[in-house]
Amino acid sequence: MADQPERAKPKSGMEALELAALRNAPLSVGRPESIGKEPMARARFLVPKDGVLVLENLQVPGRSVDLAVDTVLEAYFQANGDLYTFRTRVLEMDTPVQLNDTLVVKGMKVAAPKSVEKGNRRRIYRQSFAVAESPVDAEVWAVPEHLLTTEQMAALIREGSERPETRPEDESGERWGFEPESGEVPKPVANVAPTPRNIVRTAIPGLTLAQLRSLMDGMPNWRGEIADASEFGIGLSVLRVVYSRLKIFQPLVVRFTLPDSSRPLEFLMEVRRVQALKNGARLGGLFIIDASQGREVQAARELARFSLQLQRAKAARVRGAV
Repeated sequence: MADQPERAKPKSGMEALELAALRNAPLSVGRPESIGKEPMARARFLVPKDGVLVLENLQVPGRSVDLAVDTVLEAYFQANGDLYTFRTRVLEMDTPVQLNDTLVVKGMKVAAPKSVEKGNRRRIYRQSFAVAESPVDAEVWAVPEHLLTTEQMAALIREGSERPETRPEDESGERWGFEPESGEVPKPVANVAPTPRNIVRTAIPGLTLAQLRSLMDGMPNWRGEIADASEFGIGLSVLRVVYSRLKIFQPLVVRFTLPDSSRPLEFLMEVRRVQALKNGARLGGLFIIDASQGREVQAARELARFSLQLQRAKAARVRGAV
């Protein structure tokens, strides 16, 4: 396939913040003591200014946000596939912001941070899908090396790709992505493809969903179920996969359809956490979204919308129980 230009990674957290602000990127915000325990407020960078960040007024599912001046906040945002976090404090609320010649919106001013660090998705509040009306099934594809560009393949060779031990398919569970027990070969999972031998098991610079869409023309390598979602990624349980063969930063393509929709959502994600289950593995992954691709941005918005519905339904049940 034709080589694609590589997206430049920010050289520092502060450079990532500047890039996100210039692109009016979304961010999630909460008080430090409530991070991971309550749904985070959402906003968008509006205009970057020296010493000050101007954001949209914060929105939280089911209620408005009223913050006092000097309230300390912890914020998370994404830039070129990485998650970043910083702490700030409120300087001013309900600030009129001139977006263009005719549109004025209410925003808020917060202090520009002195440092920006890499973030951890596990620290962010994750909306459980256990409260959904029906399970959300997922299809998962490994990324084969032959879909990489020349530059990406060179980077893979330089870093040294980890490959699984090669064994005959009829003597191993590798064909089905499953470790056999007591020497028995398990029955294959219905409607899954054999796991490719030469798959990518490490982070690849510039990898995009657009160059991998042909994978979804065939059967997935694994099937599973969405467990939870945050603004930046998902947790999912994958059936009949050897958890030790899934590596941190390994790219995967995942597709699933939300209960209230007929259009499947497709994402490129990097594995950030792997945990063994009785018959598979639990994965935590960070989305790698190309902001120039409207289809990917819309998919992220659809997932955020559905998660918001689940949060509101949960809040309504809690209020009804009081």
